[in-house]
Parts: sequence; structure tokens; C-alpha cells
Amino acid sequence: MMGMRGANWVGFVMLVILIFAAEPIWLFLGFDTPEFDSRRILWAIPVAAYVIAAVVLLIRGGPDRDLS
Repeated sequence: MMGMRGANWVGFVMLVILIFAAEPIWLFLGFDTPEFDSRRILWAIPVAAYVIAAVVLLIRGGPDRDLS
């Protein structure tokens, strides 16, 4: 795990932040109520983009290679 690139660490930190922010985001988006509101989907798009960006940063490339 220590051989990860900086971008991998950024993705990891983004996902850790999301773990702590998931409940407030879920309540803010209003998915705890049963009625359907199309505005919720529009607010969910940035959240999904954040998760996709974090995962891409986390899995992008392997560890740094020693070229010496």
C-alpha cells in the first residue's frame, strides 16, 4: 500500500471522506421519503461523478516503478 502513487492516495482519501458524508448526502437528497421527485436524480449526478472520479483515481495505474 505504501507503493501507491499520489493520485491513488487522492482517490482513497476521497472515498474515506464519502464514507463520513454518506448519511448527510442521503438525507439531503431526500431518498428516505417514498414519493418520487425527479430533482433528486439531478442532485445525485454530482455525487455519482464524485464516486466515479474517486474510484478512477484509486485504481489508475500501479505503484511507482524504480527505473534505476
